[in-house]
Amino acid sequence: MEERRREREHEREHDREHERMERRREEGVEDVGRKGGAGSMAMTHGRGMAAAVPVTRDLARWSSIWAGLLVALAIQLVLSALGLAIALRSFSPASPNYGSNVGSMTGIWSAVSFLIAVFVGGYLAGRSAAVSGARNGALQGTLVWALALLFIAWLGTSGAAGLLSNALANPNVSAAIPRGAGVTAGQVGRVAASTSSAAWWFVFGSVIAWIVGVIGGTIGATARREEVAEEV
Repeated sequence: MEERRREREHEREHDREHERMERRREEGVEDVGRKGGAGSMAMTHGRGMAAAVPVTRDLARWSSIWAGLLVALAIQLVLSALGLAIALRSFSPASPNYGSNVGSMTGIWSAVSFLIAVFVGGYLAGRSAAVSGARNGALQGTLVWALALLFIAWLGTSGAAGLLSNALANPNVSAAIPRGAGVTAGQVGRVAASTSSAAWWFVFGSVIAWIVGVIGGTIGATARREEVAEEV
């Protein structure tokens, strides 16, 4: 009887010691996880823990950026066509300032539609990005704005070059151009002034569009972060 009692006590002591060791091991793992950094990245092999590998993600997710760009270009195309249709219907062709009125209204509406398109495209790019946060959203919106601006500038330049080449290739237009006509200093000054004004307006509009794109991307990325937080 005495031997059995000693064996039971020995087994109980062994079980208690095993429980204490397990508790210390669990507390040690939790403490390393709370500390983070290098301690959380490398666990001891004796504890049976695999080494954690840090995962890095690119801040720029190009699939989201291209999706936002395509949506922005589609919105720009539709809104520009709508503005042109309204401008052509708003003024009488018999009025002396018909061309300038239509051109002014179309230009203003094209600028407004570009701001709307960049905002929506930046929002979509930030909303669907892999990394959430205001900084990433601003980056996504900036890249959508840059690509949209370059594409529209290229499209406008190509269209103007095509129209000019077709006009010069027309024999009637070529015959109507005076040969050896002199250009006065006043004409050169007016052309330079109008070109400078157009360049300044382009810079101002581009900066405003960039700010709008950043705002759209930031809002989209922030909304995604809030949704992920709610799911967790």
